[in-house]
Amino acid sequence: MIRYVLLLFCFAPLNAQNQLKGKIFEGDAPFEQATIFIEGSSESVLSNENGDFTLKTTQQKGTLVVSSIGYKTVYISFEFEGNLLLEIETIYLEPDLQLEEVVISGNLKPTSRKESAVPIELYQPKFLRTKPNASLFEAITNINGIRPQINCSVCNTGDIHINGQEGANTMILIDGMPIVSGLGSVYGLMGIPASLIKNIEVIKGPASTLFGSEAIGGVININTIDPRQTESIAFESFYTNWDELNIDFGLSYGSKNRGILGVNFFKNDLVIDNNSDGFTDIVLQNRISIFNKWTSGKLTVATRYFFEDRWGGQTVYNTEQDRLSTSIYGEQISTRRFELFGGFEFNPLNKFQFSFNRHYQDAAYGDMPYIGDQRIGFIQYLNFATLTKGIELTSGTSFRYTYYDDNTPATERSDHQYLPGLFTQAAIEWSPQSRLLAGMRFEHHSKHGLIFSPRLNYKWSKNMNALRWSVGNGYRVVNLFTEDHAALSGFREVVIDPEILPEQSWNTSITYSKTFTEIPSMLMNLDISGFYSYFGNKIIPDYDSNPNVIRYSNLSEYAESYGVSISLNGTFQNGTRWNLGTTLMDINIFEDNTRYRPVLTERFNAVYQLNLPFSSFEAVLSGNLIGPMRLPLASELDPRSPESPFIHLMNLQFEKKFSNQFSVRVGLRNLLNFTPPDNSIARAFDPFDREVEFDSNGTALVSESNPYGLTFDPSYSYTSFQGRNLFFGLSFSR
Repeated sequence: MIRYVLLLFCFAPLNAQNQLKGKIFEGDAPFEQATIFIEGSSESVLSNENGDFTLKTTQQKGTLVVSSIGYKTVYISFEFEGNLLLEIETIYLEPDLQLEEVVISGNLKPTSRKESAVPIELYQPKFLRTKPNASLFEAITNINGIRPQINCSVCNTGDIHINGQEGANTMILIDGMPIVSGLGSVYGLMGIPASLIKNIEVIKGPASTLFGSEAIGGVININTIDPRQTESIAFESFYTNWDELNIDFGLSYGSKNRGILGVNFFKNDLVIDNNSDGFTDIVLQNRISIFNKWTSGKLTVATRYFFEDRWGGQTVYNTEQDRLSTSIYGEQISTRRFELFGGFEFNPLNKFQFSFNRHYQDAAYGDMPYIGDQRIGFIQYLNFATLTKGIELTSGTSFRYTYYDDNTPATERSDHQYLPGLFTQAAIEWSPQSRLLAGMRFEHHSKHGLIFSPRLNYKWSKNMNALRWSVGNGYRVVNLFTEDHAALSGFREVVIDPEILPEQSWNTSITYSKTFTEIPSMLMNLDISGFYSYFGNKIIPDYDSNPNVIRYSNLSEYAESYGVSISLNGTFQNGTRWNLGTTLMDINIFEDNTRYRPVLTERFNAVYQLNLPFSSFEAVLSGNLIGPMRLPLASELDPRSPESPFIHLMNLQFEKKFSNQFSVRVGLRNLLNFTPPDNSIARAFDPFDREVEFDSNGTALVSESNPYGLTFDPSYSYTSFQGRNLFFGLSFSR
């Protein structure tokens, strides 16, 4: 614990104004632009470039407050006792370890994370900058229990797994708005300029009571910055020796009515085939995203336009000549997406929110075209009320409309879904140590009727200890072709049960948190969570019954997942920061009196990060460890391993700050050069199965040219083929 001692410095005439003087540091470096004020007073100053400050006051005693965004607030009691000048011992600001941050995902209004009954993890942009990332999809790899999953070896589309659950169960929000879902799920974490991200909130477990369908396994909420609080100009870019170029640009504008404009550009057009299978190792992309957020008084409006062309396939593939070719195999996806969202705050107790998005995708998977069009409109009214002392009520009504159409046989005509809903939630403070959160939601789906989603959360805390328990229900209405890329890629036939019902889940978890302040010169946090989920009507892609078919249907029995997650992080007085996390889990499917583990689910994953500050630069070592996963084989004779190896992805970064405005980064991603086996794509040399013989049931036969009875299959995918790569980046803001 840092002790602050007030020292008598000198004497002055009794009628002079009192002065407080001191220095502020972060580690060994002076801290500029920290805010210093006296609690309950309007008197305040900022620290200068040397960390010095002088605060004049007429008060004889009180509490000095030192604060800065992203750092723990420091409180110091003082009393002049007849002396007019007090010098304070050097103050060391410590990075905020998520103790006093404000979150909104728990009850739809700003709430102290420390006081929230819902266990919410909060991550600042600085945590995500362990290495250059072309998208948030890559940046969140260092969050414990979250794993981005590459679902296709050719076009590299993917989704987000939370505690081992498939990506379709993860809901992506932007500023609390459910505008990323269905056809756009793959692209929800791409194209958001890093300079515009305020923080990221993560809820592990069902949150359908507040957010409705798709929040069955967890929620990731991306909060963008307030236009009134941003830098006037922000620029960040990086380049890798794999010819990847990423540029983020942010600009604030206006005076009374403030706005921010952000642009993200990413390009990669270098064909690389290090494993010599004839296919590109990583997808080639051209992407641009334009984001604008504007606020005027009580109204906030944001828009985003997203454009991307990506392709992967045989290295000789030409996007203009070979698209939908029957001789050269490639997967080319052209995406156009528009988003509009915002809200109007009538007063602190009443709020209206709205969002609309249109996602258009024109793709070619080999010689199969796929054209999808999805539009989602959403409106919501919220009311916050205090019933009696210690009881707050959040209630609201919402309406969601979804339009979807594509050119596949599964969609004979366009699909229209209507989802009106009502919800209410009571927050009860029994005592300063105990809080209860109870809520329920009723929605009426135009196809599936009435759906009820309750939840209950309880929190007990004392001193630096907190215990949170939760139980809740989640559900998900499935749009199969918009969520599962495997249904489109490759040459397996897709068979879909005509009466698929919504998935339902029940989840309970218990989380213990403790902050250690007794360790000399270090602050440390510990979080331990245990969780259990039960799934009814689980929709499982069956890869095993027939190697040439993917069959989708509801389970006749059930599925379950359970495990424990441990996170430990700390900060030393000199600015050194470290983070360790691991999740142990088991996921089982029960069907026909048998139990088995689904494909692409691990039993163990872990993350680590170490930030080492030096006098003129900072070194960051980070990494991910992923245990073996069961993989989909193409036949009983398939020579590929039925399980993935132990995966270790390590990154090293050095960042040099030349001023508070300009910095340079250099380092290595995938330092250990981990890549999947060279034969991951089955029969890559025959992507159209011309040399494959089939029986009357469509099963591939064993032959001299096909000794394992395989067909072309890119679904055997669990991580990127991109090996070790060198990067260089720079950033500027003012």
